[in-house]
Amino acid sequence: MFVHFRTLSLILVAAFTLSACADIIYSLGWGGDTTTPQQPVPVVQSEQKLLTKSYLPQRDEQPINTVHSQYDVFQAAQCLTQRIANDFNMPENFYRAVGYDDGAATVALVNPNTGKNGLYIDVVPSNNGSILLLYQNRATISSEWKKLPEKCR
Repeated sequence: MFVHFRTLSLILVAAFTLSACADIIYSLGWGGDTTTPQQPVPVVQSEQKLLTKSYLPQRDEQPINTVHSQYDVFQAAQCLTQRIANDFNMPENFYRAVGYDDGAATVALVNPNTGKNGLYIDVVPSNNGSILLLYQNRATISSEWKKLPEKCR
């Protein structure tokens, strides 16, 4: 019974996070701001290559969590999408991964009804793997979501 309650709680937190983000048009990047990718490319399967679009956008906020990962950008992005799907029981239309020409990627929660992004994690290349930068995108997120990058060290 406790497991079902925890799962339901996580789903409700994610739903509230997404719905809170839906009202912030310009800060989400879909109203002309450049903080969010314009053309998402979903990446989940291990056989797929991370498809690239433009360059990682400049962010207008500081990350709330920064983690160094041993995985390269593709593996780290794939790890994050798998964790979102498995640990938080999120359907595929609630998150997306986008790759960029500069070798970076972004994994973001998305409201499937509005297309607006909630929290997002930039994955940038580093000498020995990658760096995961978690942004809350002006939303309130739980400690479980804040710990997500830690799971893909």
